[in-house]
Parts: sequence; C-alpha cells; structure tokens
Amino acid sequence: MDFRTLRSDLVRDLPPVAFPEPPAPVRFDLDQGMVDEETLPFDALKAAMVSVLEEDKGEALQYVSYADRAKSSSQRTYRSRFQEIFLGNEALRRQLARWIAARQGVNDLGPENFLVTSGTSAVFPLIAHAFVNPGEAVLMEAMTLGHGEKAFRMRGAVIRKVAIDSNGLMIEALERELEALRREGIRPKLLYTISTFHLPTGAVLPEERRHALLALARKWELVVIEDGVYAELRYDGPRVPSLWSLDRSGLVMQVHGFAKILAPGIRIGWIGGRPEMIDALAAARSDFGVSQWMCRAMARIMEDGILESHVERVAAQCRRKRDVAVAAVKKYCGDWVDFTPPQGGMYLWLEMRENVDWERALQAARAAGLSLRPGERFRPDGARYLRLAFCHASFEELEEGIRTLGSAIANAARVPIGGEVS
Repeated sequence: MDFRTLRSDLVRDLPPVAFPEPPAPVRFDLDQGMVDEETLPFDALKAAMVSVLEEDKGEALQYVSYADRAKSSSQRTYRSRFQEIFLGNEALRRQLARWIAARQGVNDLGPENFLVTSGTSAVFPLIAHAFVNPGEAVLMEAMTLGHGEKAFRMRGAVIRKVAIDSNGLMIEALERELEALRREGIRPKLLYTISTFHLPTGAVLPEERRHALLALARKWELVVIEDGVYAELRYDGPRVPSLWSLDRSGLVMQVHGFAKILAPGIRIGWIGGRPEMIDALAAARSDFGVSQWMCRAMARIMEDGILESHVERVAAQCRRKRDVAVAAVKKYCGDWVDFTPPQGGMYLWLEMRENVDWERALQAARAAGLSLRPGERFRPDGARYLRLAFCHASFEELEEGIRTLGSAIANAARVPIGGEVS
C-alpha cells in the first residue's frame, strides 16, 4: 500500500520531515541559532520550578489556576480562570505586560493583551486561522523565517515577497505589492516582518521606515505581525522603537519568546496586541495551553528581576562571540566574502564573491565537519549566501570553524589572491 495516498491535500506535496546526514561528523556547528550553553540559568530555573511546586502544590499542575494563592478570591473570577486555557497563565501575562512596558514603552498593557504559546513558532498557525482567509494575501520580506510562511501557505494564503535592502523592508516595494494585489482583486490582509535584527541579514528597519510602514498599514487596514525574538540582543548602536510601541491603530501584534534570551527548551513564547486581536487568536486555539508549572516558574523569574539581568548577560556574551566571529571572517575569509557586522542578533550574513565556486566550497566545508545554513534556505536565489550562527558555538569552535570555512573557500576560489585565473 502506498501510504502517501492517505495524506490530505494540505500535506501531500510538502517535503518530508527529514534532514540529510552530513557527509562527515559535525565538528563545528555554526548552523543553529541557539544561546550559549554557558549562559543557561540552571540554578534560577531549578529554584523557581521547585518553589512553585512547594508553594503552589497541585495548582501548578492543573490546566488553569483554580485557586491561585497569589490573588484574593475577589480578583479571581470563574471566567478569568478558564481564560487561562486559551490565553495562558495570568500571572505570567501580567509580568509580560510589565516587562514590555519597561523594555519597549508600550503602556496600558494587562494580561488581556497577551496570549502564551508553546514557543513562538506555535503562534503562526493561530495567526493564519485567526486573520487570513484562503485567497487573501500575506506579505513577507524577500528572505524570511520558514515556519510562518508554511503556516500561511497551508491556510491557502497568497504569499507575496517584498524586496529588502541593507536597511530591511523597502517601503516603496511594499506599496507596489499592495497596489498590484488590488489590481488583481486580491485583498492584502497581513504583513509579517522581522524589523529588528532581521533573519537572516541582521538588518534593522530605520525609524522613518517604521512610521511609513505603519501609515501604509492604516491606509490598507493591514494586520502587521512584528517578530521581536532577536530585538533584545543588541550589541551596538541606539535602540530603535518597536513597531508595537509606535503603533496607534491597534493593527500591530508582536511575537516574542524566551528561546533566544533565556533557553529554547523552556518552550514559552507569546504574542501581544489589542484585546480584540488576542481574542481572535484565542478563538482559533484548540489545545489546552502551555504548562502551568513552567509558566508560573517564569512568572517568578520575571517578578524577581532575574530575566532582566540575564538578558544583559546573554547579550554581553553574544557580543563577545560576534566580535570573535567578525574578526575570524575578516582574517580567514575576507578575500572571498562581503558582509556587514551586525549590531545585534545571532548571525552573520555572508555573500560569496563571484570568483568562488560556492557549491564546491560548501561541499568541502561539510566534508571537513562544518555545519552551515546556506542562503537558499531563505530565498530561492540565495545560492551565493551563507548564514553563520555565532552565539551557540564556543570561542574555540568559532575560530577553528571559520578557519576551516576560509580554507574551503580558498580552495574553491577561481582566482587566487594576487594570482591568475586557475
């Protein structure tokens, strides 16, 4: 029997969930965007999780907070308790409201402005079902995260990619796409953007472009999903206000989470926005929410001020890693690649020069045990690009891995340094 015939139309043509084995054992992992294991807050997490169990007992292991000791009975209504199934633990959502107000200046927030998910990727199917009808258009940057695009395509959305430059989303290009959709009779419904430390380029959308983007959103009644997962990891330059903090229309929602600033295994993300928008997401939800135990532990970590100091520690460590990676690329690869050192985020975005046989270089690098993320994972014409992750690897792994990369590129260069065409 061909079991593929049992698949739904939605998944029949999707690629299998499988990853090819590397040609050699991985010695240098410069692929994954993860935090440095040395920064993982083992003691703080252990203390918070144990104290939650000891103090809250069975309450920490229920679907919702039936009799939360942290609140008087007058503050806990039957309705608010069961809202936790759809919105997430109320104590955590209150802490998120305070944290976002302090970090971004988005004021007048409360628990009703947030919905908690199992990691940030879990919010995209909710967004797709809450706001996008089949045949409506979702606009995305020309290079972007694949999880969101997959969810929107499975919803039946028309996907349009918007050109970017070294400063991120190009507003003129966005306006052209919107006008083109109107001529085609397709409603543009939603824009997904990583406006700060864009994945994979690391670009930061300038403030004047942010205001122009928001003006277009108001004109076209366009839902804007701002992905803020990398925004806290700033190493240089002034902070740029988030789209959410600048928005006055209520059309902006922000996706965020703990994966890049604390630990990915916590599996807690969230989306913030107007209560009416959050209610739409809750209506699309069909699971029973996120672990009460973990959410309560994270609420305590935030309440005790641990998260704030930890973010600064992670950013400082990643800044050091960024500096080592930049120096190593200039030293070992500088004659064959072009790149702009990022002001934040987790990646270097390298462009191979024309004198490099990149396919040959990539094969040699993998054979030497180097795990990389080639640019075609982000755009079809990205074959001459490479995303290099620097936060997770040790300092020694960064140095040796980039040296290995430089050697592979040098051997695949058609024009050696100072020489004739080979």
